[in-house]
Amino acid sequence: YIMLVPLFHPIALQFGIDPLHFGFLFVLNLVIGMLTPPVGVVLFVVCGVTGVKMSELVRESWPFIAAMYAVLLLCMIFPGLVTWLPESLGY
Repeated sequence: YIMLVPLFHPIALQFGIDPLHFGFLFVLNLVIGMLTPPVGVVLFVVCGVTGVKMSELVRESWPFIAAMYAVLLLCMIFPGLVTWLPESLGY
C-alpha cells in the first residue's frame, strides 16, 4: 500500500489537494483496510494472540470501524479538520 504513495501524491498535488490532508486520508484508509475483512491483517493477529473467534472479534469491532468511517468522511468533507492544528503551529 505504501508503494502507491509516489503514484498518487503527484496526482493529488495536480488536483490542488494539500499534502498533509492527502497523507492523513491515505493513512486512515490504510488503517481501516487493515482492520476490516477480507484483508484484516490486524484481525488475524488479534485472534491469534487472544484466542478469540474471528466472528466474535468482527462483531465487537464494528462500532469502532463505523466511527473510523465517520471520521474519514468528516475529514474528506472538511479538510480544515486535518490542517487546522498544523497551520496554527506554523506548518
